[in-house]
Amino acid sequence: MNTKPTYALVIYWSAEDKAFIVEVPELPGGAADGATDAEAVANVEVIIARLCIFFRGEPSLPISPMEIGGWLKLNLRNAANDKRIPPMEVGG
Repeated sequence: MNTKPTYALVIYWSAEDKAFIVEVPELPGGAADGATDAEAVANVEVIIARLCIFFRGEPSLPISPMEIGGWLKLNLRNAANDKRIPPMEVGG
């Protein structure tokens, strides 16, 4: 059985980007754009499949926001502690 995971999508027009934007609120980093709403949805489906492959090894196995959030938190913490990465300057 080869089914795609199902997630809620938020679709809107961005005047700034002059494109339709699709966001997947459940998946941090799950967003895409397109010239049409259908193109934006098709593009975000590719992103979802890639995230599923990254976290599960297969595009049809759904992932949870907690998995991605935990992974992001861990990797951001590791990046913050990596002495090879210069600290960001804030202010100006």
